[in-house]
Amino acid sequence: MKKNCIWVCGLLLSALVLLVGCHGSDSPSGALRLSKETISITVGQEIALTRTGEGGAVEVMLPKGKDFALTVDNDQVAQVNGKTIKGVAPGKATVTVTAGAEHALLTVEVQAINKDQKVTLSPTWISAPVDRAIVFGAQEGAGVDVVVTTTPATDFTISTSDPDKVKVEGHKVTGLAVGTYKLAILAGGAKADFELIVGDKELTGTFLKSSGRKVLFVPEHLEDVWDRQELLKKMIESNTNYLFDHIDEEHKAIWFIDKNVKAGHMSMSYSHIVYVLNPKGSERPYLEAMYLDQPNGMFEFTYVGYISDLGFNVDQNNPPELQVDQEGNHYFEDVHPTLPYTVRIYYKTRINDEGDKVEDVYARLTPVVRM
Repeated sequence: MKKNCIWVCGLLLSALVLLVGCHGSDSPSGALRLSKETISITVGQEIALTRTGEGGAVEVMLPKGKDFALTVDNDQVAQVNGKTIKGVAPGKATVTVTAGAEHALLTVEVQAINKDQKVTLSPTWISAPVDRAIVFGAQEGAGVDVVVTTTPATDFTISTSDPDKVKVEGHKVTGLAVGTYKLAILAGGAKADFELIVGDKELTGTFLKSSGRKVLFVPEHLEDVWDRQELLKKMIESNTNYLFDHIDEEHKAIWFIDKNVKAGHMSMSYSHIVYVLNPKGSERPYLEAMYLDQPNGMFEFTYVGYISDLGFNVDQNNPPELQVDQEGNHYFEDVHPTLPYTVRIYYKTRINDEGDKVEDVYARLTPVVRM
């Protein structure tokens, strides 16, 4: 029985060694191989060669335990620096990849710069926590879409001025420290700028839409917005028609204003949006959007539209009944169908600067208290 156990354990250990030996970027066959034999770049463009799985323009499968080095036969056309290749002048050059006693050849075709080249990014910025990798490219699953319009076709490279805080591995970028960093996406003579915002945590939430446009950002956790103000501003100003307006330190309130209102024109949606973390009295923190200076008496005719804009499914032929507060004003209140918020839509009347009686309509979202 003891001999059988020893034999089984030995067999399992051998299998484990085989699995470990085949794992990672080492070549299971022990042969040096390249993911491409030919690559086309433009004058001034740099590309990186990396181990398999690290996202380089050319990936190198290595014999077990080996590293690689590069040499080039014509440095008037292409130059090597460590594990990168840079196009110098139009023409062809051969780069030799060496790992121990093994060699592999890479043909580098360097094209002249085409002034019509263009690099398009979508989005042009992204927020991610420390150590989360962001993949750039046109492939499925990429966090940033990169479209390179060049003749001839060429690959793109990514560069950063903060290599100690942002790690670039081919088409993959990882933030190593909290901060905001500028990246350059290069393809030949074309360049596109990208902003990477690295935080200790993400600011997650949902954009509610009106007439197909993103309007109101509802955070998953309302309390997150105060410590992530810069990220909140970036998200709202990049995705909506709203601009940051001011901070109310006393009530820990972050105000935004519609661009049209800021310019003195009429708003086509909410005129103001505010995130309030320390409200007056016994009120709980809330998010509120405002329609100011609405005609007096219109709320009872328009409230269905407000409810629909906030994501409720409303039967136009059988709309929800309004409730009445202590002052006799009508309001709507219900738990949001998909978000962890209670929604209250109400109005206040006042006399404006012209002496007319108007209604200010408010859509307040208060986080649901979990018991």
